[in-house]
Amino acid sequence: MGLPKRFSNQNHSFQIYAEELGGNDFISLNYYVTGQKELLKPCEMPEEKVINFFKNVELLGTALNQ
Repeated sequence: MGLPKRFSNQNHSFQIYAEELGGNDFISLNYYVTGQKELLKPCEMPEEKVINFFKNVELLGTALNQ
């Protein structure tokens, strides 16, 4: 599965849901950008799990890896 990202609120917030390839783990989050700060809001999981995912994710088959 890819890493779908859906923007809303004039690109000041987005949602991400990603599934582990070949496994059953996933991450889900909302991210908001306000005038004062940025907010990470994981969906029913610890914030550390989401942060760890982004620190270790490997992008495959994308223009970013070429």
